[in-house]
Amino acid sequence: MKFNLKTFRLFLLLISLHPHILNAQWMQWECRSNNSLSEFSNHINDMKERGYAPVNISVVTYSKEPRVSSIWQKANVNDWACWHGMDQNAFTEKIKYFNRKGLSPIDIAVWKENAGELRFAAIWQKINYEGVVEIGVNENELRKKITNYAKKGYSPRDLNGYAVGDDIRYTCIFDKQPRGQLLISFGNSENEFQKEFDKNTPLGYYPIDVNYFNYKGNIVCNGVWAKGDLIWDNRKGYDIEEFQNYLEEKTDNGYSPIDIDQYYLNGSFYYGATLTKSKKNNQIINPSYIQSNISAASIAQKTLPISPVEQQTKVWCWLATGEMILKHYNIPNANPSGNYQCGIIGSIFYNSPCYINCFNSICIRPSGSNLNTLRMFKDYSWITSKKVFNCREGYELNFNTIKTNIDKQKPILCGISPVRRQYYSGAEHAVVLIGYKIINEIPFVVINDPFPYSNVDNPYLKEGASLLQKNQYQISLQTFTNKLFWHWSLSDIEII
Repeated sequence: MKFNLKTFRLFLLLISLHPHILNAQWMQWECRSNNSLSEFSNHINDMKERGYAPVNISVVTYSKEPRVSSIWQKANVNDWACWHGMDQNAFTEKIKYFNRKGLSPIDIAVWKENAGELRFAAIWQKINYEGVVEIGVNENELRKKITNYAKKGYSPRDLNGYAVGDDIRYTCIFDKQPRGQLLISFGNSENEFQKEFDKNTPLGYYPIDVNYFNYKGNIVCNGVWAKGDLIWDNRKGYDIEEFQNYLEEKTDNGYSPIDIDQYYLNGSFYYGATLTKSKKNNQIINPSYIQSNISAASIAQKTLPISPVEQQTKVWCWLATGEMILKHYNIPNANPSGNYQCGIIGSIFYNSPCYINCFNSICIRPSGSNLNTLRMFKDYSWITSKKVFNCREGYELNFNTIKTNIDKQKPILCGISPVRRQYYSGAEHAVVLIGYKIINEIPFVVINDPFPYSNVDNPYLKEGASLLQKNQYQISLQTFTNKLFWHWSLSDIEII
């Protein structure tokens, strides 16, 4: 079949949104990039034990080796499966096998081994709607199948394009999940695909599936758009470092990834992704302090026995707060010399010299994002103790929530930004809230702040806080929230 860059649209009047959006919680996910197949195999077992399920997978051969990127979400059940490296016959048999088990395919990746042989990876989940897979159809066949499946109540969930000789083939998932009104586009050049974005966005559509692939040295693009009241962002053409920075920035602004893709072009390897968030997340620009109803007769106070720890470099507040909280939950020190902060940085930066010698340019680095701070807690708990770090992620908290946490022996990680003062952004600094106290019906909190402030530039003392001991302060909750700009938190922490 001669390749042509036509766009095919289909309008489907259904009733809902993409399931990734409905189930997503702020950062209750993991995104892993640039894994080898063997690393990904180990990752499957590791993430399953940690309570995650895969929802998106992309595989591309780069430097003669397949590289895998994936998105994982917290899962209440383990009714899922993920297989990779299958040829077409094995893939077909797996589809039949999991169909008998009641599992439906939710995402597929297709790539070529060095000899040019096609390989498939797929994710199956136990879901309440029927899904079917079409393998290796050409453009005309895909167009007909979209139309015919629509008549039966099916819509495309996942489109994967790839070159087979001089032809383009598609392997796709169709299912009966209601997604609202859809637009479907495939076989586009980059310029044509950008025009699709420019046209669809003002109409209220956002991409729920995007696929890029190399055809004769040019990028060809496929996409599925749904209508929804969401803010979204889609980017491509990033190398691994640029992609990680993009992901961290968007995550700290309240976005969650729903689709990741990668492609090889002109000797380089690139990433693309789609992230979304609710529009309501953009309405707040400052922390909100709400006065709690506190009885005049109430005399309440409690402080957890967590000693303040000073950060050992100017950028290690995330490691120092990690030391305070993880020690409280009896997570051991992984450093052979007994330096807890070095133990954290050495454990989570695999194959780095930080495990033994952490005071060098490789290891002295900031968290960089709220996402990385949270990942530190998750990874270190698992690496050292095979324990899962659970928490509630959010913004600033009211007094009743603080009291409930402290009464249950649960410290709270607080992200503050007293200088930059940007609400939807990564925190400038991390501290630990370990206690509360009522003074004249006004709630105060006890904060362990690891930074070694001088008396001149100490933001707590400037705002009238009391210094209880080195690196520990008592400050009114209202002042801490508004003046120290508390805008991110990890609360209800459990390590089990």
